[in-house]
Amino acid sequence: MTRSGRVQVWAGLLLLTGGIAYPIAWAAERFMGQSYAAAFIATVLILALALAGALAYSQRKDVRSSKPRTRIEALTLADAASMARAVLSDSSKFEHLRRRADTFPFAKNLAPHVLEFFSDSESLKAVHGDAVLVRAQIGTSSLNPRYIRIGRDIESVEINVLPGQETIYEIDAFDPSKPFDQHRSIYHWVLTLDETLYG
Repeated sequence: MTRSGRVQVWAGLLLLTGGIAYPIAWAAERFMGQSYAAAFIATVLILALALAGALAYSQRKDVRSSKPRTRIEALTLADAASMARAVLSDSSKFEHLRRRADTFPFAKNLAPHVLEFFSDSESLKAVHGDAVLVRAQIGTSSLNPRYIRIGRDIESVEINVLPGQETIYEIDAFDPSKPFDQHRSIYHWVLTLDETLYG
């Protein structure tokens, strides 16, 4: 989205929140004896946060549904693994700490390629963005205990797998009952992240 587009979206959000907050604040003062100004400000803040969260979530889903994503998901696992290793060697994009470990938490529950990745990788962090995978922090998902958490993206999103399965699931705290996105393997996830962050 362009800068002018973002300005228009935020201006629209402010107008919408103001339009909704006004009658709520009027009713609070008229029927509940509450301060009009306090009710108006509180309502505007709550609505603005809710709308901003919904907008951010919507934009994130739009980015992940682009054509490059379809091309990446069509790759075989072997091709995705080879391409992901090349991408991870670029230190301008990823901080990839490689250190071999034969045992670590939940290792026996991970699918072969997820296990392969974490056996050789202690951590992976995107230079831009918030995506991070950390071997020492693998554990039961705090959002949905069916899953094993292997990392995080933005603050509210966990990167997860199901025991014994290669598919990577992204679960958002806004709706932890089901994944909002998924990838064929950890290597497909790396390639999609690279495409999303660096084009």
